[in-house]
Amino acid sequence: MQAKISIALASFNGGKYLEEQLDSIYRQTICPYEVIVCDDKSTDNTFQILEKYSKEKGLKYFINETPLGVIQNFSKAISLTNGDYISLADQDDIWNSNKLEILLKTIKEIESKDKPALVHANSIILKDGEKQSNLLFPNKDNKGLNKYIFLPNGQGANMMFNRSLVKYILPIPEGLYMHDYYFVIICEIIGVRKYISEPLMQYRIHNNNTLGLNEKLLLKRIHRFWENNFSILSNKIFATIEAILNNDKLKIETKNKIILQHILELNNDKISKMNKLINIWRYKFSNLSGRILMSCKIILKK
Repeated sequence: MQAKISIALASFNGGKYLEEQLDSIYRQTICPYEVIVCDDKSTDNTFQILEKYSKEKGLKYFINETPLGVIQNFSKAISLTNGDYISLADQDDIWNSNKLEILLKTIKEIESKDKPALVHANSIILKDGEKQSNLLFPNKDNKGLNKYIFLPNGQGANMMFNRSLVKYILPIPEGLYMHDYYFVIICEIIGVRKYISEPLMQYRIHNNNTLGLNEKLLLKRIHRFWENNFSILSNKIFATIEAILNNDKLKIETKNKIILQHILELNNDKISKMNKLINIWRYKFSNLSGRILMSCKIILKK
């Protein structure tokens, strides 16, 4: 019996690239069971595109009465799916025709009955309509909470998870770093996860990306690090970890709970700098360069 794959897509003013994305979804070697789109009150031609694909392809779309923001829009879209497996989609990428086939084959290899499972793949960068030679992530995965929390490579638009994971991730809490980051960490704790280094889609970079990677200059990276907006010690990363620890549905093993608690302590002014530094190196948070950056930030913090 063919597995039922649901696509959950969150849209907002995506008319410029949306048709190209939807065409790549409907060209898959394994046809999706359903495509669910939640639109966050777009003001461009997104509605007309969704109506067209609804009539021609059976796409189901829902217009939010009030804007939800990207994370809660995805939360709503996921909640409306009915398939055995869920793949998330952004509104502006281009999927390889065999993307769903590879994700499904891989997740079936690792999952077991009623156990949450998630697979995620690499992407190739698409800029100004041209494929770039560089990949979005390194080929190496970062196994373990102490690594993955600081070196994430789980891109929502390039992942698939089974129905067993849904009950642990919904409803998505407010104030998270990003929904996909939350999903992967939860699966790392209670389920099974696998990273596919092969790129399965073209990730489009443009000025309207919710979380684009178009800032490459060293000075910009340094500035962002010290401003604490999107850094190795971001407040939203701490908020995500706190939400996981407060998720009553999760049974977190003691060793993982200790790691999460020590990461939270990095943001606690009552914990001494020395203890923070000791834990960074004892638990091998991030990689070597990440540990050095974290240590410098803690030492220099007033």
